[in-house]
Amino acid sequence: MPIASSEFTVEVVARDDALVIRANGEMDVAAAPVLAACAGSAVETGHGDVVFDLAGLAFMDSAGLHTMIDIHRRHERGRRLQIEGACGAVRRVLRLSGVDRVVEVHAGAAPGVPTVGLG
Repeated sequence: MPIASSEFTVEVVARDDALVIRANGEMDVAAAPVLAACAGSAVETGHGDVVFDLAGLAFMDSAGLHTMIDIHRRHERGRRLQIEGACGAVRRVLRLSGVDRVVEVHAGAAPGVPTVGLG
């Protein structure tokens, strides 16, 4: 079930060996608590790798970036963090911050992770 703020939605879907966190809209300082609340509790109770699907993001600032990294750090025990669907301005934030050098970033779907439909 998607959780939303005015310009941001997040949906968490468990698939095989990965927890897919799909973000849509604008992930900024107002959206970061929504992401932290929804995805943080899902990651805490789930298992497998964590995949952030950012294909639906139009914008991400440092608050959104920090929240994603913090969620992963708190629950990383043997898990990999992957980011998929990052394009345009969102991809630029990942590159400028150096995240793309320490985390797997894929323009499309992450390898081995099934595409998740919203319908």
